[in-house]
Amino acid sequence: MADFSATHVKSSNVVGHLLALVSNGSVKPKLFEIVIGTSITPTDNAGEYRIIRTNASSTGPQTVTEVSLDPDGTAIRVVAEGGTMTTDATETGGALLVIPLNMRATFRWVTNTKFIQGVNTADNGLALDVVAQSSAFLTHATMMWEE
Repeated sequence: MADFSATHVKSSNVVGHLLALVSNGSVKPKLFEIVIGTSITPTDNAGEYRIIRTNASSTGPQTVTEVSLDPDGTAIRVVAEGGTMTTDATETGGALLVIPLNMRATFRWVTNTKFIQGVNTADNGLALDVVAQSSAFLTHATMMWEE
């Protein structure tokens, strides 16, 4: 089960990171759950998203508040970043998960037994990328993880 959560809302159709989990070099994020949706009714607009490993710091991130799901739990060591950020280089292998989505639906992915893992190197991590959106609408994204 996930220990931490971060949510970000993006209001444009610019390609790039929507939400990223960045390692501090002492721990690697283990992605447990992703939720993508919108708070409006965007008719038949579509989006394509992907989970990638990143190996460089983002340019232009906005601060996102990380939340411990257990108020008595351990301190959060992975930093969450949100916004319309430039896409970092990806590790060899490309996309770890591709999510084509009609935005009339909310998408939820939950791991069964294995996590999608980042690497244990400073400024490396996992990112939920916007590959394409058919128009500008509010996209809500939540990532839940363990460290």
